Amino acid sequence: MISAITWQKKCRQKLGKIAQRWGWISEDDIAILLQERMKGERIGEMLLRHNIITPFQLRILLYRQKRNQKPLGTYLVSEKLLTEAEVERHIQYLHAHNSKYGNNVMNNR
Repeated sequence: MISAITWQKKCRQKLGKIAQRWGWISEDDIAILLQERMKGERIGEMLLRHNIITPFQLRILLYRQKRNQKPLGTYLVSEKLLTEAEVERHIQYLHAHNSKYGNNVMNNR
């Protein structure tokens, strides 16, 4: 599972590249900001700190990044760890489980 999550993260679009494509920041600005980045600071946090984007824009960027992320099932099938049919069965099971217990979890908060 760790390999699958690592693969998924490596395939993910970089937040700065999405912001650049949308014209919110230039490639040169990203290079300069990365040199000033504090240890452990994420690009989105840095863009907020420098008032380059708003919190709303960061949420949009994170949504876009997550939406374009490749599913873990793709990795599991490509590495022949599961078949497509097995992945589909697991997804159906998770959907059924979540619909059965999802409301109870939310009500217990």
